[in-house]
Amino acid sequence: MSTDPLWTSRHVFARVEDQDPGGLVRIGREALGLRQGDLGARLRCSASTVSRLEAGRHADVQLLRRAAEEVGVPGDLLAASLGLKMRPRPTVERDPLPAQEDPMRRRSLLAAVGLAAPVSLLGGLETALAGPPDPTGSPPAAGRPARRRPHPVRHGPSLAAAGGAAGLAG
Repeated sequence: MSTDPLWTSRHVFARVEDQDPGGLVRIGREALGLRQGDLGARLRCSASTVSRLEAGRHADVQLLRRAAEEVGVPGDLLAASLGLKMRPRPTVERDPLPAQEDPMRRRSLLAAVGLAAPVSLLGGLETALAGPPDPTGSPPAAGRPARRRPHPVRHGPSLAAAGGAAGLAG
């Protein structure tokens, strides 16, 4: 809540009780000695828009918020005049009794973490040590290393394109 006498006056609280945020903007504008056209120029709108805003006939909440900030209306008063309830700020308190560390729990945790990592590494060890699979995808015969199949070497056009074996013989 503001301690400025302007925003703690009976007239301001009447505007809040009447839920008249435009009236708060008018009070702030007049306290700064601004005309509606001056405030409109700062907000990049017309004097008639400011007039409608102060009279409560303009429903643009963003413009209302900007106008209230421009003339110094405190946020809690603006929210109250809009019928909004302000949430209290959260407070954080220091724990009066700091937790004592249990050495046994710490050892148990470290032991569990120390065992979990090697076990997870051993899970993929068998796969990692296995030889590479045969290019066809079938496993190599037992006791014999996998052999690579030779690819046929082609020189020139294929037999089918040349008319087959009959085309070569004749």
